[in-house]
Amino acid sequence: MKNKYLILPVIFFLSFNAKAQQSIGIEIGQANVVGDIESKYWAGKSLSITYDFYLTSSLYLGASYFKSKSQGLGHQPIKGVQTNQALGDWFPNYKNNTQTLSVKAGYQSPSWHGVLIKTSIGIGLSTSKTFLNYLDENNQWYETLSEASGFNAGDENYLSNLDDLYDSTYETMGLISKGEFGIKNRRIHQSMVFKFKILKQIGNHLSIGLAYSNIFLGHDLLDGFIYRASSSQLIPNDYLNSQRLVMEYGF
Repeated sequence: MKNKYLILPVIFFLSFNAKAQQSIGIEIGQANVVGDIESKYWAGKSLSITYDFYLTSSLYLGASYFKSKSQGLGHQPIKGVQTNQALGDWFPNYKNNTQTLSVKAGYQSPSWHGVLIKTSIGIGLSTSKTFLNYLDENNQWYETLSEASGFNAGDENYLSNLDDLYDSTYETMGLISKGEFGIKNRRIHQSMVFKFKILKQIGNHLSIGLAYSNIFLGHDLLDGFIYRASSSQLIPNDYLNSQRLVMEYGF
């Protein structure tokens, strides 16, 4: 059934009409991994470049490039997943970089007082790398972080204290999912992209608004961990979540 991933690209190129209404857009905002380790929500960044062309006034096809950087910091100390041994009082923390190139099919609502709603579903290829901060500035395992951060004493600011205690080098590459194929040291994954966008038209060509999207890469290692808490059993795999400001130009 892998041929199903060829459907949208084929429709995209066969349906191309240079005279059809088209739009290009740029989107900038935040990104975070929804996974096993708590995300640092506002530490993440994302950029997306989009192109859409319309088959009708409501139906459109398009392509998008998405790039994100996100971070996470666990709220509880756990064992080191890669070595399966206790690493002192280590709180898992990671940095993830992901890129996705996708094609999509979407629907645009009729304009209501200059307000448009766009929804789309896309398929694409993604590559992702995750890095962990296992070692301190002396390349030694972190120790006694629970005590030093105030976690053991019940200090409500222990997460902020952990940020100060970590050196933020993220020197260790996390586990990597096999993927569909590889290019050098990168693995390529099939991905699905679900997107919702609300726009306000400014004049005849320009629109501004907000976009919300989820990107599913089909594996559980975006945060570098397979560890699954009992409270998160309903989420079989990690995925990316992003909200962005949008500027779109139609022509």
